Amino acid sequence: MGIHHCHAMGVMHRDIKAENIVFKDTLNTQIKIIDFGLGTKGLNVATGIVGTPFYMAPEIFTKKY
Repeated sequence: MGIHHCHAMGVMHRDIKAENIVFKDTLNTQIKIIDFGLGTKGLNVATGIVGTPFYMAPEIFTKKY
């Protein structure tokens, strides 16, 4: 749901991984996506190879995603 919201707002996170998903409260009922340092907004097609290699989707290596 969080990624869908970002995409609906025109934002690509570009480094989704377990370390960038945290619990919002101590009851572990809500999560937050953090660290938008590599994020980008308003681009139709991204061309850079960025992110953490272990978590990258294969599309990233085509340099057009």
